[in-house]
Amino acid sequence: MSRMIVLFTFLGASLLGGACLHAQEKPTEVRAARKIALGRSLFRSDLLSGREGMNCASCHEPELSFADGQVESPGILGIGVGRNSPALWAVAAVESFPGPDLAARDPFAVTRALSLAERCLVPIENPLEMASSVSEALERINASKPLGLAFDQAFGRILGKVRADHLGEALAAYLASLSPPPSPYRAYLDGDREALRPIEREGLRVFNGRGQCAGCHSGAALSDGLVHAAFTDDSERARRQAERQDDLRQDLARELQRQDDFELPRTGIGQAFLARLRPTPTAGCEPGMTAPTRTQGGYDGGGPPPFPQLQTLSLWDVKRTGPYFRDGSEPRLDEALVRHVAELREVSGRREELRRRHRQALRASRGRARPALLPAWLDRDQGAPPTPARLGPGDLRALEAFLGALSPRDG
Repeated sequence: MSRMIVLFTFLGASLLGGACLHAQEKPTEVRAARKIALGRSLFRSDLLSGREGMNCASCHEPELSFADGQVESPGILGIGVGRNSPALWAVAAVESFPGPDLAARDPFAVTRALSLAERCLVPIENPLEMASSVSEALERINASKPLGLAFDQAFGRILGKVRADHLGEALAAYLASLSPPPSPYRAYLDGDREALRPIEREGLRVFNGRGQCAGCHSGAALSDGLVHAAFTDDSERARRQAERQDDLRQDLARELQRQDDFELPRTGIGQAFLARLRPTPTAGCEPGMTAPTRTQGGYDGGGPPPFPQLQTLSLWDVKRTGPYFRDGSEPRLDEALVRHVAELREVSGRREELRRRHRQALRASRGRARPALLPAWLDRDQGAPPTPARLGPGDLRALEAFLGALSPRDG
């Protein structure tokens, strides 16, 4: 009841306060603004989760650049979700997210290329995150009169029949509206050529040149929105992540026994995840989720992928959003740079081997691959992956200084 009262108050204030603001705007602009406002309220709403006190902002705190500053975000059971929460600046630039098919009887049977709206629904069903289901969340939403009114105003007259696509679209509209905080580099792009210090301008030259950073972190979003291979499947980082996945399954099994009043959803990912709580290692479409061995990243029914799939996320405000990497294993930006450059050089040096393994996995899957989930350079016609030069200490210091200029100045 308490969270319904808070939600009613928030939505009522938002809708009434926005009435005059949008009075002179075109209907399409008004509706777009209402979707953003609705998505903002849903982002902080416990109605999406299986318990009060858990929502999207629990792991992506707006006050912390939509990250949470922890190595692993604690999920609904308090045991961690197996990955570090990335900042959400410019997340709409990502073209496709690998993920489970929520509409399938077995969500993990097929890896799909998800849109941002579809990807927004996955944490709702992940038992390590919100441990609910989209269908249950929709029941709670459709029972709320203030939310029903907000959805009617954002999407037209839904009449208490909010669908999954409405929910995902509202959340995606809010995320797409987020603007990174002011920074020296933003001022530089806006025409203030004195906004960057000399070492930061040198770092920008390394970023665009010898570092090859702009090969992936490009454009206004500092992201090309594509999937890349940032490290190989036999690297130290990959080994640690695989071990963590085994630990996660065991942690979840123990926690479900300890919290015997907590039940996973009877449908969707929660059910599929529970059915796969076993000690044997499996490969997931992303850290924190288990998947059947027949589904391997972008190849359905194929062999192991030659690399873990990673989307290029934005670098805006990167200085303030550590720890770094999806496993949160590096607390310092300078050390993360050194490791990232070394791993990218290894990937590039082994590109012919990775291409060969790609062809093997493609044949094993009988051609069923998701091109949107695979780096373009796996095709011989698409050149090589971005390959940093051997950066010396001066290059790395300058590059770190430039990355610092993507955040507000200290003090």
